[in-house]
Amino acid sequence: MKIGLFIIPDDGLRSIINDKKTKVLEVFDRYQPYVLHPVHLTLFTLEIESSSLYDLGEKLATELDSFRSFYICTKTNLIFYNDALTGGHTITLAVEASDNLLKLQMKLIKAANKNLTRLNYKPNKDMPE
Repeated sequence: MKIGLFIIPDDGLRSIINDKKTKVLEVFDRYQPYVLHPVHLTLFTLEIESSSLYDLGEKLATELDSFRSFYICTKTNLIFYNDALTGGHTITLAVEASDNLLKLQMKLIKAANKNLTRLNYKPNKDMPE
């Protein structure tokens, strides 16, 4: 079973991004599969056994409860052409790398480690440093 963990932006940024998504729908005459998805920042996706989902949820909730909130700064718009994950072109908003974001990802991935059946990480060559 494939699952993901996401951060949902505040109302202001979510509204700005949703306005841009509306413009994409107005410009393109064919269905854009991810335009209708909720605005989010993907922390990670992974595959686990479905029988482990409840235990993993409990572990992740415990880790999240112990983590203090922090700001995430956006940088620039990016386009991933021929995105293998989406099967099309993906427009995204890059965020600044931060110790807090990395620590959060690593803490949650370590908590999930016992339930992993596969972890794929392929750095995206189009991502700015």
